[in-house]
Amino acid sequence: MKNIAISFVLSCLSFVCFAQISTNNLAFNSSRDPIKIVESAPATGSEFEKGDFKDGSKVGIWEYYDINRKLIQKFDHSSHVLVYDRSPSKPVSFSMLGERGWVNVVSSTPPMYVGGADRMIRQLSEKLRFPDEAARKGFSGVVKVSFTINEKGKVGNYVIEEAVGGGCEEEAVRALRSIPNEWIPGRVNGKAVTSKYIIPIKFN
Repeated sequence: MKNIAISFVLSCLSFVCFAQISTNNLAFNSSRDPIKIVESAPATGSEFEKGDFKDGSKVGIWEYYDINRKLIQKFDHSSHVLVYDRSPSKPVSFSMLGERGWVNVVSSTPPMYVGGADRMIRQLSEKLRFPDEAARKGFSGVVKVSFTINEKGKVGNYVIEEAVGGGCEEEAVRALRSIPNEWIPGRVNGKAVTSKYIIPIKFN
């Protein structure tokens, strides 16, 4: 079976997580160390996230859990505020858009995916498929996709930073566009900023 490995980093490589992904539903631990495959489990649902819907949209405070059913985050989808985050609050470096272009900054509130790193990987693991053309022609390697997260937590400006060929770039961007657009913007001195995120996806 062809595998796809996903790693993701802030654009300044401030912290990294890795996951080896197959086409099965997988669950992952929540450490910032390299993420390892554990027993198969649903990627979404009451086991990993709890909250209310209104008119098909998430409302109020939602709770997000890791594979061990330990609370990772609480996020208020009505006010778009992070209520609780289990991750250590320590300064990291990332790129933000300043008046004169992209600059590196250090902040204890970098951009992050709602529900944490594990949830983003679970979402991507459901969506990613190894392209038929790449499989036929034996293409493999790492596709790096960068994108911006604006002050409101919305994603855009997908750019292929490194290519492989065989449809891998298109598949990487398609999968990223298909996961829920639920991001928490990075903050500098308490102010939300536009930041850059890079995700390397290994097709092999």
